[in-house]
Amino acid sequence: MFALAQHVHSMGTKNNTAEMASLVYADPLRSMQLIRVPKASSTSLSVVARRMVGCSPPGPCCKFPGDPPGSCPRRELFACETQFKVIGCTGHHVDYRALLDAKVRSITILREPRSRALSAYFYPGHHHNSDCRRGLLPCFEDYLVDPRFRNVATKMFAGEYAYAPARTCASSRDCKFSLERAQEALQSHFAFVGVAEMWELSLVVLHRKFPWFAPDRDEFGLSEGTSDSEKLGAVAGNASAAVALPAHRGVVRINRDATYLDFKNMALARYATALQQQSALDVQLYAAALQRLCRELHTLHLWRLKKVQRYWRSRLPAQYAASVDQCR
Repeated sequence: MFALAQHVHSMGTKNNTAEMASLVYADPLRSMQLIRVPKASSTSLSVVARRMVGCSPPGPCCKFPGDPPGSCPRRELFACETQFKVIGCTGHHVDYRALLDAKVRSITILREPRSRALSAYFYPGHHHNSDCRRGLLPCFEDYLVDPRFRNVATKMFAGEYAYAPARTCASSRDCKFSLERAQEALQSHFAFVGVAEMWELSLVVLHRKFPWFAPDRDEFGLSEGTSDSEKLGAVAGNASAAVALPAHRGVVRINRDATYLDFKNMALARYATALQQQSALDVQLYAAALQRLCRELHTLHLWRLKKVQRYWRSRLPAQYAASVDQCR
């Protein structure tokens, strides 16, 4: 995929159709908004966002020493937010005015909601009801019905903090933070919406939409399922940080712990209905993100490539195949 992104970059904006041109942002950015849906590869995307607006040193958006402590390798990585180069560079709040402002380029990435929710439950800190002391399964059952952790992406796209105990609903007639409002944002107010399960292909689309932004090989491996911390050190330009940090505290925060994987398999089987109910609106929003990515692959003339088709089919979660008829 990196080679394909290089080819796209070399093409620039030449030979664009009018439909393609409507998707392309030809001018370099001085600032942008990053909407960070928790546990959806947003740390990896923050590395890309910082480079897009010229933040230095290279690395992820984070506030030293990080949450959990040790997950942010350098104090200087926070400057990108204080300089207002990347709005929302850290945390999970949304500047809704900026999202609606056509002059501000907003980008984001979504992950399959049930997998995202399970990952969040096993991550330290505020991503779940970590103050619960009733045991793993009772606390997990509480987590599934806690309004703070329901439909977090829908809340964010509709303008609310990810973990606010706000009501969500399908129609804007019934509540403020609705799927209808979130889907309108997804279709009309984002310059780029990636899909975590298709990280590399999402980056190809991003580089096609921002043709002035040269691809970086290291960034294409940020969400490839490795848990070593060497990539964090390489991207952050600090080799000693890579050695000092535990493996699970790098840019790539994919949990490969056997306890987590066993629990995940059990939960997907035993709590399938509860997981679906917890993220019912987010599931529909994720399907809309897949549909958007599929349309852009066609518009940008990428779908005709067999390599792209194979990549898509190998990474598309099976339960969403019927949602994207154009990409089969």
